[in-house]
Amino acid sequence: MRPGSRLVIFTDGLTDAENTTGEEFGDQRLIACCGTIQPGIDAEGVADRVMQAVAEWSVGTEQFDDTTVVVIDVAPATEAYPRHLWQSGVSNDAPTTRGIRR
Repeated sequence: MRPGSRLVIFTDGLTDAENTTGEEFGDQRLIACCGTIQPGIDAEGVADRVMQAVAEWSVGTEQFDDTTVVVIDVAPATEAYPRHLWQSGVSNDAPTTRGIRR
């Protein structure tokens, strides 16, 4: 992953969450939800927004599965970690993660 990238990892309970008519939240709604999140929102804010969207979708229903989302932001390159160190197969350091929700 390149600096400034974001990775959203989730359990199937998130996309399997149903509304009152039995329709699943699904992959496409998740992708659309992520697409509406403004740049500059931190990882915690992204996780909150995704979980809020699923909760709003499934209001009035009983959850039958866990819903977990993990958002990882790869820190931008800095003088301490210049961009060339982040190229595939070149880095000696792992990307920085922040805002991991439990």
